[in-house]
Amino acid sequence: MIIGKQGEQPFQISDGFVSRRHCEITETARDGVFHIKDLGSSNGTFVNGSQVAECDVTYSDQITLGSYYTLNLRKCFEPPVFPQRLKTIWEEYQKQVLETNNRKTLITYGRVLPLSLIGFTFKTGLTSEQTWGIIIFAVILTVIVFIVAMSSLKKLSKKLMDLQSEFLSNYSDGNCHQNLGSYPPKYYENNLKCKCPRCGKIITTLLLLLFCGNIFAQNIYVVSVGVSNYQKLENLRYAAKDAKDIANYYKQKTKNVIILTSRYATKEMIVKSLEDQLSRATASDMVVFYYSGHGYDGGFCPYDINTSPNLSLSYTDIQDIFRKCNARRKIVFADACFSGGAIGKYSQVRGTDLEVLLFLACRGYEISIESNYVSNGYFTAFLINGLKGKADINRDGDVTAKELFDYVSRGVIYTTGGRQHPVMWGKFDENMILN
Repeated sequence: MIIGKQGEQPFQISDGFVSRRHCEITETARDGVFHIKDLGSSNGTFVNGSQVAECDVTYSDQITLGSYYTLNLRKCFEPPVFPQRLKTIWEEYQKQVLETNNRKTLITYGRVLPLSLIGFTFKTGLTSEQTWGIIIFAVILTVIVFIVAMSSLKKLSKKLMDLQSEFLSNYSDGNCHQNLGSYPPKYYENNLKCKCPRCGKIITTLLLLLFCGNIFAQNIYVVSVGVSNYQKLENLRYAAKDAKDIANYYKQKTKNVIILTSRYATKEMIVKSLEDQLSRATASDMVVFYYSGHGYDGGFCPYDINTSPNLSLSYTDIQDIFRKCNARRKIVFADACFSGGAIGKYSQVRGTDLEVLLFLACRGYEISIESNYVSNGYFTAFLINGLKGKADINRDGDVTAKELFDYVSRGVIYTTGGRQHPVMWGKFDENMILN
């Protein structure tokens, strides 16, 4: 069994100190005894604190890969344990998938029904009045079938996403409450637990600081922008709705929400709104800039963008505005194609010590995908659900940056079939509370 970043499923380990093919573990002829062999890893394989090239190990030995990843040997070879609740969720998911496929088949047959009936009328030699009657009946029947099937399909698709979200958010490590990873469901049966340096450790001082920080009143200042209709670019379906849904979420928490959609989302209006909102924030407040629309490798595309670079909203523009803000928590959510390119741009401009969390829908070379079934971008749909509490893995009422990233990232990657990978970047505390 190969273990590492490119090891055999489900033992692919996402850890910065674990190599792609870190080590190999095989069973021996002796019961309960295994042979471990390091495969030339960068940071070494350790047994009971000593680095080894290869040796025999038992269940009682402590195996460490790299600096701190502890490998649980029992999880590699003992029979899988699958929580009953998750099994129930997945069985329901399978039923909904089957039901969805049946609806799609019904729509396909419904489309060819009129042609079949027309062919039937010509073959049987009916009169023109009878022929037209059958054709009109077929068209009406097709429209009814299509409307009913599409409505049902939309509800089923939403239920599928909800089930998938529940599955991902419930299956986590009991010690540190981190999700186990975006593997296909069958691999979750192995109950592989993640290990992180913080597992089982309670830092009293940190808890005290978090508690005291929540005593003081905090305001949230939000600018939510969504551009579905452009002057010169191709229109989008749900960008404006994305911005409205985000604004509606934050309106339940604050009155300081500005929303700009389509023709109102010019560069001048976006910059003015950001400057007005951010200038009001104090150190204890949180500011949020949400954008949904077209993007390019240097920034975002306002409604009035054209060939002039002055009318684009560059990452440098956003950074300069955020630099003037006193709030300690500055957040950018972007559901735009190529938005991951912000990472390179922010690192190239002056003032890289700017404390901003950027949560971006995709990598710099990927597009951000919209969904007809949930009527949002996939990133925005999971983002809203995560902020509302589905990302709160440890059920403490707070959604941290780490929890939100884990939930949204795994949901988007899984739903888009690996075509879209959200990115979180910036200088921030991963325990920053976002909801």
